[in-house]
Amino acid sequence: MTRPLPSLGEIAAAHGRLYTSGAPLLLAIVLPAIQFRSWRCSHFWAAI
Repeated sequence: MTRPLPSLGEIAAAHGRLYTSGAPLLLAIVLPAIQFRSWRCSHFWAAI
């Protein structure tokens, strides 16, 4: 037997836990990368 699909509430609760725990970490990784990339692109265009 396959296990029953989780209800929408269970999915939302799991996503909520994932979001509250993962979002600050994700932002801490993604934001500096975006800023560095945009800085590097502007630096690259300025060099041309």
